[in-house]
Amino acid sequence: MLAAAVPVCALLVLAAPAASFMPPARTAGPHSLTMSTGSRSADCISRRGLLTTAVATVTAAAVVAPGPAHALFGSSDPTQTSIEELARYTVQVDKLISDLKSKNLKGGPEDSLVVFRTMKTYFDPLQATMAKAAPTLGLAGQEQQERAVTLSLLMKGHLLELTAACTAQNAGEQLKETEEVQETLEEFLKLAGTKYKIPTYAPPRSATPAEYYGAFGCEAWGQKRMPNSNSCEPDV
Repeated sequence: MLAAAVPVCALLVLAAPAASFMPPARTAGPHSLTMSTGSRSADCISRRGLLTTAVATVTAAAVVAPGPAHALFGSSDPTQTSIEELARYTVQVDKLISDLKSKNLKGGPEDSLVVFRTMKTYFDPLQATMAKAAPTLGLAGQEQQERAVTLSLLMKGHLLELTAACTAQNAGEQLKETEEVQETLEEFLKLAGTKYKIPTYAPPRSATPAEYYGAFGCEAWGQKRMPNSNSCEPDV
């Protein structure tokens, strides 16, 4: 909450002559950051005020941003939008395959439930998007167009088989069916790529502690985080 409030407080500091900013002493540690604006503190800023500021900022950006509307809100072509959605799903498919291959997911009741929930959260919408996009691709060759429709139906079959593998709590079968989901999606995107732009999405990189905590992290104070702890120690 404090991190979200700081930009608003910065505006208050600039607007009010009586406002004062009190930087913490470096010896106090990363959690002693305080800010005061006379009798009004950062903690007193209402959630409604923050929301109003956020909405105003987004609205202003939309008004002054150059370029066509789809530069802000995505493609104006519904089929292109569907293709981009499908490309984003490749990240989740690849991640599940990686987790199954590395034995992070080993079958059994708990891990199979994770696979099942991943399927319902990502793969079911993936199949629905394929089914919606396939008839509208308008590919040059009739054979290609028919294959795209067939792939959307095959995807539905793969998900039924993956559901059965989750019920059986068999990690090997779950991996096999997820790889078939991957192959079917890749073939569909390859066909679509003959007419539409296929974006590439890389898996999100995990933030380092310094990036995640920023000014509140040990690194910002010339220290380092103790192993398996939120406490800091000298970086020597």
